[in-house]
Amino acid sequence: MLDFFEEYPLYLLAGIGELFALAWTIGLLVWARRVRRATNSPEG
Repeated sequence: MLDFFEEYPLYLLAGIGELFALAWTIGLLVWARRVRRATNSPEG
C-alpha cells in the first residue's frame, strides 16, 4: 500500500501532463486557423 501511495501522484501528474499537452496542441492549431482566416480583425 505504501508503494501505491508513493507512486500514484507520479502517474496522476503524467496523465494530467499528457492531457494538458494534447489540449494545448489542439488549442494552438485552432488559434492558428483563426488568425489565418481573420487577419483583418485579429482577436486578442
